[in-house]
Amino acid sequence: MTKVEDKNEEIVDSLSEAPAKPKKVAAPKMFKLTIAAEDSAEGRSDVFVGYNYHSYLIQRDKEVIVPEGVIEILRNTVVDTVGADKAPIKIPRFNLTVSAA
Repeated sequence: MTKVEDKNEEIVDSLSEAPAKPKKVAAPKMFKLTIAAEDSAEGRSDVFVGYNYHSYLIQRDKEVIVPEGVIEILRNTVVDTVGADKAPIKIPRFNLTVSAA
C-alpha cells in the first residue's frame, strides 16, 4: 500500500470509532459579595459587570452570590491618579466584602 492509502485507512478507521464524550466543565467557584455604597450619586448606583457572556447588575449593600471571575474583575478595577509627589497611584474603585458561598 502507498502512504496515501494508509492515511485514508486511518481516517476511515477514526471516523468509524465512537465519538468522544464531551468533557464536563467544572462549575466555577462561587462567592458571596457585597459592594459598599459611597457618598456620591455614582457611588450609590448599581454596578454592572460582564463576565463570560453573562451580565451581572449588582446592587450595593446587598449580599449576592457571583462566580470568582466577577470578584477578580471588581478587584482589578482601579482609578489611576497622581500623588503629591507626581507618582502614579492606583486606588481600588470598589469597597468589596467577599466570603465563601
